[in-house]
Amino acid sequence: MRARIGDGWRDVLCRSLNYPDTIRGTEVGWAIIDETAGTTKDAVDIINARVRATEQPLNQILYTSTVDDPTHWMHEMFVEKFSPEVMKVVYATSYDNPHLPREFVESLKATYSDRQFQREVLSKWVSLSEGLIYYAFDRSIHVDEAAEYDDALPVIWSHDYNIGENKPMSSVLMQLKRGYSPAGKARREVHAFDEIVIDSADTNDAADEFEGRYGDVIPRSSVTICGDASGRSRDTRSKTSDYGILANRGFTVQNVPMANPPVRTRHNRTNATLKSADGDIRARIHPRCKTLLKGLETVRLKPGASYVELETREQHVTTAFGYAVMAVMPDESRRVSSGGRLVGVAS
Repeated sequence: MRARIGDGWRDVLCRSLNYPDTIRGTEVGWAIIDETAGTTKDAVDIINARVRATEQPLNQILYTSTVDDPTHWMHEMFVEKFSPEVMKVVYATSYDNPHLPREFVESLKATYSDRQFQREVLSKWVSLSEGLIYYAFDRSIHVDEAAEYDDALPVIWSHDYNIGENKPMSSVLMQLKRGYSPAGKARREVHAFDEIVIDSADTNDAADEFEGRYGDVIPRSSVTICGDASGRSRDTRSKTSDYGILANRGFTVQNVPMANPPVRTRHNRTNATLKSADGDIRARIHPRCKTLLKGLETVRLKPGASYVELETREQHVTTAFGYAVMAVMPDESRRVSSGGRLVGVAS
């Protein structure tokens, strides 16, 4: 495409950095890279090498992005190796956005965890995990015997599907209950009242276990199935999909996405539900959920990874819990289109 820039017309090339090799062989005078955190350093290096058109009065690159973990390659580029002679870095918070009412920005404290608020709204280089994924969990706060099954409320049964050693069939049973924020505002909160974690088992075994515990107590029609999207297409031990097995066993109400949410998004939403930036606790877990509780205390990232989970026996039921949170808890943060951003210009 062509665009009028300054006193003349210029060719504008639009390229995806998912395929950086398509940029090789091209010389440009300037470039704009949006959502820089979502691309790789190798792709950015290719762009840097192509911004060299000598006929242009100025060779310049504009980077825009939400800030990320201090271990992200952007931190090295814009902080550790920051050079005022060749670049300018501007940190814009959500409060700086004139199109966002201040009361709306303040309301994000109810849906973000404290660290996520610092990063997404205040544009701080903050680690959301520091290795431990569910940093917002506190056994003294979240373990609650009142998080018991209520026969007046529907049930959410969330699953994570796995095959292999140390990968048990893992699921969590929970309900949405009415609660109140620290400010006295009514809102929903999740109450996990049981878990089904079975080693060397398949989906039929999980359904058998449910029937053994709750077959005479919880009507199947009151249960909504959610969880791992991969269960749509593959199975653990049979030719039928995992969700097909559950449907054949009478669990026909299902709310399963076509694809799993990004891992980091699931982590952030779970932490914000456990404890938001304004101190609101929207999750309660019954002490019988022993594997889930241990997982929330111990599940960590793989060394050197920004979001990949270190696989343990407990990791799978925490994932099932996170899938349920993603399915039933609101995400007001998606209404923020700008703010909490880094804008970097390198020339």
